[in-house]
Amino acid sequence: MAVAGFVCGLVGLVLSAIIICFFIGGPVALVGIVLSAIGLRQANERGAKRGLAIAGLVCGIIGALIALVITIIGIASDDSDTDVDFDTSATVILPLMMARGRAALDSARASLARRG
Repeated sequence: MAVAGFVCGLVGLVLSAIIICFFIGGPVALVGIVLSAIGLRQANERGAKRGLAIAGLVCGIIGALIALVITIIGIASDDSDTDVDFDTSATVILPLMMARGRAALDSARASLARRG
């Protein structure tokens, strides 16, 4: 049980740290916590090593906390009532970016022409 708890805790921690996968990492981290707690209890009863069970608990708890924080931030920053017009913003931003790129390219060409 300690090995399974460690694996689930570690996978839950990694997936929770990847912001896109936090909704998968949170439940996996919780499973890791439960399995690690069972493994820790069994290790105490049998006098076996407890390292993997403790590591699974730590990884699972940290992964669950990360997933919880990301969930709270997501709920708190819910901007569903705002309306963004992507077409307008793209038509304004893209020409500005292109103009900056052209200016930088022209400047580089001019400096190369002076050297050559």
